[in-house]
Amino acid sequence: MRLLVSTDYENDTNLMIIMWSVVLVINRFFKYLIDEHDFYHNLKTGCTTSKVIKSMVFKKQIRLTPATTKNYEEG
Repeated sequence: MRLLVSTDYENDTNLMIIMWSVVLVINRFFKYLIDEHDFYHNLKTGCTTSKVIKSMVFKKQIRLTPATTKNYEEG
């Protein structure tokens, strides 16, 4: 691997810098697309799951119980 910073400039040094810059930008763009797709998929899964749980509660298919067994009085 050559050093890109040197005292003697070759003709293809600028081309290599441009090429690697383009590769990094394209790589970052694809990572962004994949992350957005994962976020959308997780969001859609979460919404669907909450809708299913709500419908099961209202149809009396599941019963929700309190997280604690202590009795709290309003006061």
